[in-house]
Amino acid sequence: MKNLLGADLLELRKNLLAKIMLIALVVLALFSVVLYFFIPKLLNTTDSLGDFELPQYNGELVTFAALSTGNNAGLLIPIAVLIFVAACFSNNTIRYKIASGRSRIKVFYGTIITASIYGTVLLVAFYIATFALSIIVLGYGSALNAQAIGRLFLALLIGVLLFIQNIALGTALCMVCHKLVLPLIITIVYSMGIGLVGSALYASTNATLINTMEYVSGYASAKLVLGDFDAALLLKTAISTIVFVAIVTIPCALAFRKQDIV
Repeated sequence: MKNLLGADLLELRKNLLAKIMLIALVVLALFSVVLYFFIPKLLNTTDSLGDFELPQYNGELVTFAALSTGNNAGLLIPIAVLIFVAACFSNNTIRYKIASGRSRIKVFYGTIITASIYGTVLLVAFYIATFALSIIVLGYGSALNAQAIGRLFLALLIGVLLFIQNIALGTALCMVCHKLVLPLIITIVYSMGIGLVGSALYASTNATLINTMEYVSGYASAKLVLGDFDAALLLKTAISTIVFVAIVTIPCALAFRKQDIV
């Protein structure tokens, strides 16, 4: 498995599209921060629009929002990852691995791990770029001390786990379908749909429902984006990620094992 992952990561490092997507996400971070800066000015107000109160955009709010799985990087990163995975079929990389005697299960999970690493690198780059640019353009909004840095790191860990869920879903489906479009559509619809459900339930005051929903990625994402998170949410997200990845990948791995690929 170690040699397999090493070969996958080497191929990823040489992939021109992967480098382009990395640059594109940094540009997207700049565009997003500038947009947040100009929104109040475009609406000709800094506080309100009629009875609707605009949020006070600052670096902290914008940085946490960068971890949303339902928009911006949350949609672009799965697209980039699935393009890479689909390319592994179109250029026969997967077939060569199997023909060389590699275990299909190892090939399957090796691809899942490589895709997760790729997605994590893209997310971290987008997150750091958003953080740095938002401080310059918007100011952080609160004291940027050791506690604030700790919360930023905690938020990133939760965000990575949430993104891994979507990446694992799309990659597993892509490994079974050998195509890009259907897995991509399913992943995007799932990501946006679960995000909308989580956001809708965020206002609930039912303690039992809240404790249960914190294990659901969409609800956890809503809390993360709004800065309403702690170490307990990280633990719950880690548990839900392990369970979700297992539920999604095991049936797909068994199906992939039986497919006629070579």
